[in-house]
Amino acid sequence: MGSLAVAPIIGAGVLARWMHSVWDAPLAVRSEATPSFSSVPLKLGPWIGADLPMDRRVLQTARNDAYLHRRYVHENSGQFVYVYLAFTMTPSHMLGHRPRECYPANGWTHMTTQTTEAALEGDRRLPCLVHEFAQYQPVYQGLVVVNYYVLDGRTTNDWTEFWGPRWRVARASIGPMRYVAQIQVGRTFTDRSNRSRAEEQVRDFVCLLAPEIDRLLPRQNADSGEVRSAQVRPGEKDSDERDSPRQVGAMQGTAG
Repeated sequence: MGSLAVAPIIGAGVLARWMHSVWDAPLAVRSEATPSFSSVPLKLGPWIGADLPMDRRVLQTARNDAYLHRRYVHENSGQFVYVYLAFTMTPSHMLGHRPRECYPANGWTHMTTQTTEAALEGDRRLPCLVHEFAQYQPVYQGLVVVNYYVLDGRTTNDWTEFWGPRWRVARASIGPMRYVAQIQVGRTFTDRSNRSRAEEQVRDFVCLLAPEIDRLLPRQNADSGEVRSAQVRPGEKDSDERDSPRQVGAMQGTAG
């Protein structure tokens, strides 16, 4: 009986050691490959950025390896956009944290989603989704969100590309790296006639932000699967811009 009683304990110990051998390496690789989103410049063209806190519940639910939440204010017009970046080496973690999931769960009504492309330098086309949401209480407020994903260094606007069992574990220790980053840029508006202008500003900002994201995300050797961290530039100093509490709260806790 004694040996039979000990056998499950020994088996559990062997299993635990095996699990650690599988997961410890990904954790080490995560540390090397995870981008430092804080290195995204606080000044992008005429836009000045300031970091915003993230709701603790959002962070616990999202389980991302890196994130960034900022507000950028245009230094001439005073208009603003919100930026949310997320990175994970377990792509399935990103599935439930998409604009069409997160914003309706936090009181926004989904109006439309359209596919589009942003024109970057060098004739590069960036596939994006443009979402429109609305709130009607206590008064009307609209929200335009442009988002896209970077999947193993390749941009896409299709979340189903990282859906399914093959993405459910961090595989950096046992095969080619698998990661996904999500980029969201949003802007609120209170007059429906300003909707097109709001989208134009968000798209323009995405074109400024995308090259900075490219510099930060890890690169992968196509033959060996070796993870190489990207070179980053140190961030610039913060700005003390302010918005009204309702504007600041528009995307707080809803970025998904």
